[in-house]
Amino acid sequence: MGEQDHIDKPGTETVEVPALEASAAPEPDKAAPPEAPKKPRTKRRSTAMFVGGIVAASFGAPMTAGGVIGIAGCGEGELKDCTQEGAVGLTVVGALVLGGGIALTLHGRERLHDNSAPKKASAVPLVTVGLGSASLRWDF
Repeated sequence: MGEQDHIDKPGTETVEVPALEASAAPEPDKAAPPEAPKKPRTKRRSTAMFVGGIVAASFGAPMTAGGVIGIAGCGEGELKDCTQEGAVGLTVVGALVLGGGIALTLHGRERLHDNSAPKKASAVPLVTVGLGSASLRWDF
């Protein structure tokens, strides 16, 4: 930046800009922040399926591992005369129990919207008549 920056050019004006005054930051509102929207109520699809799946998987994993070990160890050492049918059967059944347990756990742990709003009492029963059937429902 040389002398050229300070020389007025024809047709231009020099204007002085006043310095900014230091001001205090505005006070934040003392009001509470807006509440976040409530998450919809959910419930687990089935606690029994969830727990049953965990138990089944807990039994299926060692069964599968025992069957694989039985297949690998058959014909060696003390197990020279063994047949692999039992070990193969244990492996297959263990794998099925393990797979079923995993499926039950995943299906049972799903979260569903809780639509179990309290029902309002009705003074009038609901009567439904169809071909060969009739039903009566009365919530009280």
